[in-house]
Parts: sequence; C-alpha cells; structure tokens
Amino acid sequence: MEFLQSTDSDERRQRIAEAAYLRAEKRGFKDGDPIADWIDADLSAQDLAPYFLPADEELEGRQIKALFLGWYFRWDPQNSFRIASAHGFKARAEGARVGHLNYVNIDDDFIAIHHHPKWHKYGITRTWDTLSIEIRMGRMTREQAIANLRAAGDETPWRDIERFCDYVGITVPEYFEIVEGFRNPKIWTRRGDRWVIDGFLVDDFAWPADSVL
Repeated sequence: MEFLQSTDSDERRQRIAEAAYLRAEKRGFKDGDPIADWIDADLSAQDLAPYFLPADEELEGRQIKALFLGWYFRWDPQNSFRIASAHGFKARAEGARVGHLNYVNIDDDFIAIHHHPKWHKYGITRTWDTLSIEIRMGRMTREQAIANLRAAGDETPWRDIERFCDYVGITVPEYFEIVEGFRNPKIWTRRGDRWVIDGFLVDDFAWPADSVL
C-alpha cells in the first residue's frame, strides 16, 4: 500500500489526523462514517478498504454469515484472565485503568476517553459495566456493587484526558466543552456549581463541582 510505504513524515501524519478531526467536528462527532473522515488527497478510500465493513447485501450475496463467539462460550473476564495468566499475562500492578478490574483495558492510553462520555449521556461509567458482569456471574451482590461505586466516587480520567488532548492538539477545557454537548438533560439537573442526577443509584454520592468551566 503506497500510503504505508511512504508515510515517514510526522508532519504528514499530523496533517492527515487534523483533517480527519475537523471533518468529524463539522458533523458534531455523530452520524456519518468515522472511517470516511480520514479520506482525502493523502489517504484514499482504497487505502482504508480494510476498515470499511461490507454492506448487508454484499454479505447475503456471497452467503457469508457472521458468528459471535458469545453464542457458544459464555463471556467471563475472570476466566479469560485465568487462561491468559497461565501463559504469562500479568495484571496491572498500579490497579485498574478503567472500571474496577486491573486486567481489563490496560494497554490503551485512551480507553478511558472511549468510556468517559457515557457518564454524561447515561450517568454510568465503565465500572458499572464490569460490576454488572460480576453480579450476573454471581460473584457479587447488588449491594456490594453499589458500595463499590460509592467508594469509587468521581471517575473522571484526568490523566488520559490530558494525554488525549495533547495528542489531538486541543486544551482540556476544549475537551470538556465538547463532552458537555452530550450531557443528557433528561437525567441531569444543574444545582449550584455541579450537575446531579435525582434518584441516583448511590443515594449519598459525592457529586463533584465543575473542575473545568
């Protein structure tokens, strides 16, 4: 692929990334196709072909059926951890990177950025996801999970936010201005210098004041 062979310039990579970001920003970071945002004079649709999913019609025409592994094996992160550990995998010594498990999502500097907007949209964090799995597996009660959420408190991933902002060339206040655009007014209420959710699962949750205005 010509692009992969010739991309040895940080300046060129930066130009392509900035152009893709501006296209995504123009559509409000929603709708559209995020892969198509990268197509321009430097990077063609052919270069990006491996990242585009085939249309349903194409799959049906070739009689291709996708199979989900979860249909046959019940997904259990602890079981996966046990198997991986037997082959040399090690948990994150510093603790969980996102969520409450120290062996999940540990090799991605920006994974917390992927999960962070869920707080604004739905009032949940990655920790809710991983705790829910533990409840379904019978390893934790609902009350224990709520106590875990209470102890976790505000989970704003400041370190990853700073790294992400540095990578894409925006300031932390600019990041929060974008994320605030996704806050769901149906569940959030503004009180003084903070946002709260009435009837929240953790009744004595310590709602944080705005850190960036």
